[in-house]
Amino acid sequence: MALDSSQKKCVGFAAIGIVASLLVGCGDACREYSDYSCKEIDKATYNVHFSFPNSDRDYFLGTVNGLSACGSTAYGYAASKGLSRDSGWGFVCCMKTEKSECAEKHR
Repeated sequence: MALDSSQKKCVGFAAIGIVASLLVGCGDACREYSDYSCKEIDKATYNVHFSFPNSDRDYFLGTVNGLSACGSTAYGYAASKGLSRDSGWGFVCCMKTEKSECAEKHR
């Protein structure tokens, strides 16, 4: 069965509508738990805070660009102190924004 030109147009518009609805439904996964997109989270500037095992106090290690740099800074600091990964230390990456020094906490 061949389609005439008006039927082809309808099929084309339907296909565009389906693709558009799929793209909207496939939103940024990070938006489910954050005010920011995954790309924004990955590229943001972070304050790195480190905590030793069995300590209530955290130590400011500095400011870095990118979430992976935050983790690397914390892991490097722990290694420099002779702490193994399973010794109970922790870290928090505080996302810096124009309005806050810790708009969101990430790891």
